[in-house]
Amino acid sequence: QSERGGRGLVLAACVVLIALVGLRPLSHERAADLPGPGGASASESVYSPAGVTALLRDGRPVLVEFTADWCLTCKANERIVLASERVKAELARRRFAVLKADWTRRDEAIRLELARFGRAGVPLYVLWFPSAPDAPRVLPELITVDSLVDALGEEPGDGA
Repeated sequence: QSERGGRGLVLAACVVLIALVGLRPLSHERAADLPGPGGASASESVYSPAGVTALLRDGRPVLVEFTADWCLTCKANERIVLASERVKAELARRRFAVLKADWTRRDEAIRLELARFGRAGVPLYVLWFPSAPDAPRVLPELITVDSLVDALGEEPGDGA
C-alpha cells in the first residue's frame, strides 16, 4: 500500500518538474502577443485602477490579468488560452484593452487589489465593461478559450 503511495508521489513530482521545465520560457514570450489599449502590447499596458477608469470612460471594455512569472496556473492560462488566436481575435474585435498586473515581486499595490477581489494570490482575471463600470466580473482561476470568449461577450445589460 505505501509503495503505491510512494509511486504516486514520484509521479506527481515528475509531472510538476515537466510542467516547470516546459512552461519556464513562457514568462518572456507571451506578453507582446496580447492587444492592449490602442493596439499596444500587454507588456506596455500596466494595470492601474486609474487606467481602468480612463479606458472605461473612453468606452473601452477592459480585461485585467493579475499574474506572476512563478505562477504555473498563470503560465498555463497564458499559453493555452490568452495566446490563442481565437481569444486574441475576440479581444481585438470587441476592442478590449488588456492590462497586466504583474505580482512577480509581490508588489503591495497589487496585493491590495487582489484582496479587494477576495483573493490572496494569482491568477486573477477581471473584466470591466463601460456599461457597468462599478460591477467588475471576476473570472475563474482556470479559464478556457470557450469560457473566456463567452465572458468577453457577456456585457452587463445586453441581455446575455
